Amino acid sequence: MMLELYRRGLIELPPVRFVARNNIVWHRRPARMPLLTFSPVPGDLSRVRPLDFRQVRRTGEERFFDSMI
Repeated sequence: MMLELYRRGLIELPPVRFVARNNIVWHRRPARMPLLTFSPVPGDLSRVRPLDFRQVRRTGEERFFDSMI
């Protein structure tokens, strides 16, 4: 509402002190990593157990994960 009042010339706003960074604009595309080739596993998922899920955020594997996405 204040911005609309400013645009209409009804109020004066103070100068901008800080401009927030737009992460979408500043986000760099991850570097391409070499692709590993895997053949499909025929049958049920139970044949490849146990599955291991682990967090890769802030690890050396994060770049690889980002390039796969």
